[in-house]
Amino acid sequence: MAIRAWRLLANGMGGIDWAGLPIVIEMLGIHDPESLIARLQVIRAYKPTENQNEPGITVD
Repeated sequence: MAIRAWRLLANGMGGIDWAGLPIVIEMLGIHDPESLIARLQVIRAYKPTENQNEPGITVD
């Protein structure tokens, strides 16, 4: 659900438009907005590692 919310709120510059959060919460029927906000912050902070999609390479 957080991914759907992120996509609906995406501003095209790697962030989200927080002003639309109440509308998205209503649209998706979310009952725990605090949990959604925490998940959105995790998505925002995620930084994929280099070579993430190359097979056989592990990052320790």
